[in-house]
Amino acid sequence: MEISPHFALQDFIPKEIFKRYKEKSIRFINPSIINMAEAIYNRFNAKVIINNWHNYIENEYYYNYSGYRPPFCKIGSFMSPHKQGLALDIKIKGLSPEEIKEDIINNYNSFYKDSHITTLKKEKNKKHLHISCQWTFEQNLNII
Repeated sequence: MEISPHFALQDFIPKEIFKRYKEKSIRFINPSIINMAEAIYNRFNAKVIINNWHNYIENEYYYNYSGYRPPFCKIGSFMSPHKQGLALDIKIKGLSPEEIKEDIINNYNSFYKDSHITTLKKEKNKKHLHISCQWTFEQNLNII
């Protein structure tokens, strides 16, 4: 189910939740995460991978919990922004998470200010970059 120019609802929702709630599973995500994903797509003009269970290609890594995570999911903490529909773990083929993170940090005011990205994790991760739209009271990017 397409919900924006470059993303389907399934990109943000795990398989078991989408199978149960179909298009109604949109209620589990904050609309700002769609804006965040679109901003990253537009900045790099490249496919942004969040979840790929719905268009999985053999021999690729399988992603099911990179967007919304239901309360019973054992990945992350109980109050994780993923479990509130506020966070994404993003991947772009050909770019490292560090490269994406540095671009967001270096171009936040000029490009990402209206993207709804408020927070990103500074920890190094070889597979993805964690971004969220958590409310922080801050006008600048919050790096945790």
